[in-house]
Amino acid sequence: MYHRLGVVFISLMLILIFISCGTEKLINEVNSLATNGIEPEDNNSIPIKEANKDGSKINKNEFYQDIENFNKLFSMPSADVINWLGDDYRIVLVGIEYDEEGYQYEQYGITIRFGSIGNSDAINVIYCSDIVDICGARIGMTFSQILDYLPESEVFEIRPIEPDDPTFALIHEYEKIIIWFGASEENGKTTKLEIRRNNRIR
Repeated sequence: MYHRLGVVFISLMLILIFISCGTEKLINEVNSLATNGIEPEDNNSIPIKEANKDGSKINKNEFYQDIENFNKLFSMPSADVINWLGDDYRIVLVGIEYDEEGYQYEQYGITIRFGSIGNSDAINVIYCSDIVDICGARIGMTFSQILDYLPESEVFEIRPIEPDDPTFALIHEYEKIIIWFGASEENGKTTKLEIRRNNRIR
């Protein structure tokens, strides 16, 4: 009987020593992490959002080339536009005489020209490349194809400023913006896409 009690006592002591060593090891690991400036990972962390001047939130990782976001851009001052899209742009010359500054965001396929009527700090026009998709419509489509995606649009014959400019345009109004596609022939493929300020909306 005494022999069994001795075995039980020794077993209990070994268990206590094992637990004590494990706890000490865990404490040492935590202290080591703290010493090296490493904090435990917070699985509930969320991206930090910055505020616009009007108090609304912007997440730099949430810009997509869709009609809603383009519409929002036209409501922002230039500082908030750049804050949203980021600093990865280059300055290029734009405009009829190529004498105005444009902010080219190659990764988004857009070049922005600021300076609208009555507000020099707001966007006037966004020039788009063929990677921009507006509700499914993009450069290279014909007007009839674009109308499948933007049915409430109108096609006009226009007078070109330069010989190589489009002679036909498709226009689609959406709140603060006008989606403008240009083509050299009424049934030909579009070669230009611009997003312009809708000056009838204030």
